[in-house]
Amino acid sequence: MDTGDVPTGGRRYGPWDISDVPGWSNEFGRLDLGSLIVSPAIGTQVRLEAADDQLIAATFVLDGSQIQLQAFASTVANLWDDVRREIKDGLRQWENREAVEAMGSLGPELIVPPAGDGKGAEKGDEALSFVGSDGPGWLLRGVFSGPAVAPGPIRDKFERLFRSTIVVRGDQALPERAPLPLRPPLDAQNQRR
Repeated sequence: MDTGDVPTGGRRYGPWDISDVPGWSNEFGRLDLGSLIVSPAIGTQVRLEAADDQLIAATFVLDGSQIQLQAFASTVANLWDDVRREIKDGLRQWENREAVEAMGSLGPELIVPPAGDGKGAEKGDEALSFVGSDGPGWLLRGVFSGPAVAPGPIRDKFERLFRSTIVVRGDQALPERAPLPLRPPLDAQNQRR
């Protein structure tokens, strides 16, 4: 599914809920990671990140840039509005960094300039861009870093990845804002056996 496709569920742009794309398949290079089904660009490396023995985030790396995708359970409309404020406040309070709110092609986002002079920045000090999208029972958050923070071809590829993501909320009861669990792609699971 390309970002120009309009599934039957009524949303005009992705990311999509699984109910928007009945009969999806993993052809065309889609990776089924459990709660996220993604279409990374050719050459993109995929890393799954864990917390408390559960896979909770997927990071896609291409040409010195990355985007981390993470889906959360939500029963609140417009949770992304609250989360943006909390990220902005947390950056100011805990890291002494300011975030600027801007309207980007993915909607409201937070732009975080590099800490210090930006030269030789250590991990965690680089420029960041936080984006989010609310769906039925979920919030998908993306964090861009590296050259993909600024407009350009890498940003475009990562935006297509974000927009083409399918979120699978499932019917498992989860607390508000709990990360939706991920799993390795089936091919990787079969290779480990």
